[in-house]
Amino acid sequence: MNVYPNMETIMFDPMIQNSDQYDILIVDDTPDSLGLLNRILEERGYRVRAATNGRHALKAVEARLPDLILLDVKMSVMDGYEVCRRLKSDDHSRAVPVIFISALGETTNKVKGFKAGGIDYITKPFEAEEVLARVSVHLRLRELTEQLEQKVAERTTALHAANAQLQRELTERRKVDESLKKSEERFRALVETTS
Repeated sequence: MNVYPNMETIMFDPMIQNSDQYDILIVDDTPDSLGLLNRILEERGYRVRAATNGRHALKAVEARLPDLILLDVKMSVMDGYEVCRRLKSDDHSRAVPVIFISALGETTNKVKGFKAGGIDYITKPFEAEEVLARVSVHLRLRELTEQLEQKVAERTTALHAANAQLQRELTERRKVDESLKKSEERFRALVETTS
């Protein structure tokens, strides 16, 4: 029995307008699951790459940073938790959102995924609409976070520039004050000597 809906009937809120600008890495050692996720995302317009184990995933991320990773937990070579921990310990890949997709649906497994650095957890068998909704939400959140970080950086730069300008003005003011003080002292000395 196929638990996945017909792809033509999928309805979703188009939070992400230009899905083709996003690169998603799917990491799963099960060909059926990998193929289905690939088809769901490509039909929505996402650019999709696949890795069949943890080592391949780390190499793929090193070669080109994806915008989001869908990561299975139970895999040969290296499990998904370890892959996620390695991604999150690397400055290069730390900000990439990781969504776990696994048949391990117990709360302890989900908590382990969040502790490893995942931002979401989808239990298999999954619904295509749920996958698309969560991918869209997390890509949008990442987009908004990057915009916020850019604004903070711009404002910090502006604040540093204003602070530097203020320091220059204060230094100039001290020089003027010192010059006036010396001039007053000379004038006083001149007045005292002439009187």
